[in-house]
Amino acid sequence: MMVIEIQTRNIHLSNKLRGMLRKRVEQAFDRLQHHVQKVCIRLADVNGPKGGIDKSCQFHLSLSDHPDVIVRSQASELEVAINKSAARSARALMRRIGKRRAKKQPLPIHDVLEA
Repeated sequence: MMVIEIQTRNIHLSNKLRGMLRKRVEQAFDRLQHHVQKVCIRLADVNGPKGGIDKSCQFHLSLSDHPDVIVRSQASELEVAINKSAARSARALMRRIGKRRAKKQPLPIHDVLEA
């Protein structure tokens, strides 16, 4: 079972935001949940009320049988930063699992037929 932990800095974590995060994580890692032990999401408003491209979202995936995956995105809107991080971390996870599987696969054995 995948555990989702949410940490915030200068951002109010409403029930709506919590639900949106949970839904986005479940969508992003739907097929790969068995590889993910824990997702730690860190949300921050870097500049506070000044505005600008200052909303950051970091996904830290703790995996059961692979090295961790950490992805960070920034945007002017929090939802955009969350969507970017979720999509990028899902792609990174697929690459990480694919590379690991490729390394574990045995070399093919070719039969030599004599005529």
